[in-house]
Amino acid sequence: MLVRVMTYNILDGGIGRESAIRSIVRENRPDILVFQEVIDGELPAAIANDNDLHLIQTDYDGRRRVCILTRYPVLNQRLVRLSRSWRQALRVDLNLGSRQLSVVGVHPIANPAWWFEFLRVREAEVYLRLARETSDDSLIVGDMNAVGPGDPVRLKSYPVWLQLMLFAQGYRVYTWAIEEYLRAGYVDVFRTCNPHDSGWTLPANKPNTRLDYIFASRSFSGQIRGCRVVDKPVVVRTASDHLPVMAVFEL
Repeated sequence: MLVRVMTYNILDGGIGRESAIRSIVRENRPDILVFQEVIDGELPAAIANDNDLHLIQTDYDGRRRVCILTRYPVLNQRLVRLSRSWRQALRVDLNLGSRQLSVVGVHPIANPAWWFEFLRVREAEVYLRLARETSDDSLIVGDMNAVGPGDPVRLKSYPVWLQLMLFAQGYRVYTWAIEEYLRAGYVDVFRTCNPHDSGWTLPANKPNTRLDYIFASRSFSGQIRGCRVVDKPVVVRTASDHLPVMAVFEL
């Protein structure tokens, strides 16, 4: 059995781009879908209905939230808040038949400055504890707002304000947060499958950085069969500022 897992930051709730986002999901047919920047339940509910998925609701209140949709029976779910603002993590424990899988949807704080990277390390510690609470087999999925060790970035195409911020820290792009997951034994699924591909996901129309990740626990990493940046249908370039990422596992 193949299990298709997608992560997708839909940018401010996907408002005005709902049809494009629905078509992207229909064409790629994920079995587990983790959205970031969901603002209300209308679009996720429509996508769940389109694709015969269960919708795991979060507390929509006009702020950007994480949302998970899945084809599999849900055994349990847990929501963890990291602040009084929009940041939160949502875990669902799923029955895949032959095994249980915990999926943690995340969206850490943004900004490449070193002090924000330090905060992302603290967030990673929370996500890792959450992922390990109920199952050895787990995925941590989302827009990590972080760069992985050794990953290329095209700094010259960054907005001027970001270039000035990076200039102030010697043009260093810190990778502490992603290293935290790797040290904990989690596998970067895309990089495992594509060691020489940039995997850039932002901005969608002309990518220069990889920010969107699927991490698999060591016990589940043997099930990896592939991972790609989603580039079809063509509206994926304008439906959001991020490109989705899709991983395939085989049970």
